[in-house]
Amino acid sequence: MPVLFVDPGSGLIQYFAAVSGQLAGGGLFYCPRPTVRSKLQRLGHTALTCQDKTLPKVEEADIAHVLRSSSEASLMAVPAARQLAARALAELGCLLQSGRVDAIFLWNGSGVYATAAALLAGRWNIATIFGENGYLPGTLQIDPQGVNQRASICGDVAREYATTVPGASERRAFLQAKQDYVSGRCVQYSAPDRRIHASLVAKFHERSANLLAGRSKLRWRRPKNRGIPQRLGALPERFVLLPMQVVKDSQLLCHSPLVANDLPLLVRRVREALRTMAPECRLVVKLHPAERVADYARLARELDDVLFVARQDVRELLAAAEAVITVNSTVGFEALLYEKNVLMVGENFYRVEGVVHALDSLDELPSQLHAALTQQPDLERLENFLANVYAHYFVKASWKDYSAQSLQNVAQRIEEILRNHQGRCSDVPCHAKR
Repeated sequence: MPVLFVDPGSGLIQYFAAVSGQLAGGGLFYCPRPTVRSKLQRLGHTALTCQDKTLPKVEEADIAHVLRSSSEASLMAVPAARQLAARALAELGCLLQSGRVDAIFLWNGSGVYATAAALLAGRWNIATIFGENGYLPGTLQIDPQGVNQRASICGDVAREYATTVPGASERRAFLQAKQDYVSGRCVQYSAPDRRIHASLVAKFHERSANLLAGRSKLRWRRPKNRGIPQRLGALPERFVLLPMQVVKDSQLLCHSPLVANDLPLLVRRVREALRTMAPECRLVVKLHPAERVADYARLARELDDVLFVARQDVRELLAAAEAVITVNSTVGFEALLYEKNVLMVGENFYRVEGVVHALDSLDELPSQLHAALTQQPDLERLENFLANVYAHYFVKASWKDYSAQSLQNVAQRIEEILRNHQGRCSDVPCHAKR
């Protein structure tokens, strides 16, 4: 039976429609957004809808679970958010109970629709597959358990990666990928034969629905981060790099127990620790290029000894930094490619002893910062970990790459996960009464 792709974004739908053509059972699509349905229709697919006139009843406990477990946890008391969760549970419950799908595919897994689908799939023993960008160009995470901090390699597997010497061919492949990244060599992606766009009518309907639901507003937006330079004229002789993250990203909302998404708090605490342990070392704060909400102009004026920069190439900063402090950013992983000591205050699969300096409290910042600035990283352990992640976990593919190899690699990993799920279900009915 086919895989149901749940709420793929507008930028992803064309790629995963192509991936579905590589799957033995094909793919179906649940697309609540008008623009995505429009693209899907133009690709020759039809979004799956519930045929029952009466949707199944939704339990209040399930609504609370979906909102609490998703990136929308702050909206639990908002009626519109509760209505969205109820709709997601009802429609997905109807579709998954129909017996038409063998598995679901969720991008990231932290949105309301994805969280609702995962809850129901777990209840009815339907295989769940998560996808997300990998941490090197041309890679993806495709995982049956989750991505980032929820990845199946978190914990024992990641620790084993750090102590297991990779094979010679695996090491060579990783070192080539590392060199490509460090040198700035661009990965070549194959574009689709024709780029599909949503209809103007679909765009209008989606925009109107968002306005009515209060998810967006028609208003003039004051320019953000005014006064923060695009580039630093000259880098300090010694500095620690703190890369910011998108404040509404699930990485901060779900996997940042020490600071949540209060990044100004982290900047202040790191600044204090540096002034205590290494006053000659500057703090450089790199803004995230995709940030659309946070404005750090006032913070930059207040902390005038901290260097804020908007758009400098992060590789240039990583190469020159003495250490990197992150919540759980991709940049923290990239810093390991430069053999830098990384201080980590959040959760992610690369939070491994001997690979990063992991903090359990912000009070540990001074001592951990001192260790990072005075001790060399364990390069053997570091290379073991990175090479094994690249060889065994990351899928060599990208949603920007429509080459046959990219599509096949994703389809093969999905089908491998399906086979493993079916094997585990051999003694248990996988499609118990739904």
